[in-house]
Amino acid sequence: QRRTNGTQEVSMVITNKKELDNGEKTEVLLTTRDHFIDANILEEFGVVTGCSSHARSFFHDLLARVIAFFGGEVNIYSELLNRSTKSATRSLMVAAQEQGANGVVAIKYTVSATSDPTAGVFVYTIVSGTAVKIQIKNNQNQLSSNSVNKAET
Repeated sequence: QRRTNGTQEVSMVITNKKELDNGEKTEVLLTTRDHFIDANILEEFGVVTGCSSHARSFFHDLLARVIAFFGGEVNIYSELLNRSTKSATRSLMVAAQEQGANGVVAIKYTVSATSDPTAGVFVYTIVSGTAVKIQIKNNQNQLSSNSVNKAET
């Protein structure tokens, strides 16, 4: 991450483990901005989305309620939220790749949770953005390490 005009760059590279027909691994760049600092947008493909819903068993929910009664972070729910968010992000990346994109701009996350006394907690995550084909300004195959964070999923 870096600061640019008082705002924080939140672009990141996520290497998707999905391989193309020729065995080559691909990357999809994601950002909440409407552009990438170190890349030019060559083509827009339109809106892509990724969705995920995850649940825990009744017993995990019961344990979480006991933890909440005594106070502190309920890691069971944090883990559930993280899994749902990662899964939705992967779905978004695959949808972008299927359209021929190597980037997604203006991504937005929507997360909600429901609780049922008998079934437990359900977490729903939806992520959307605009799929784009980009060309890196400095080097077409590598990203400038001071402008993005690298994370593997």
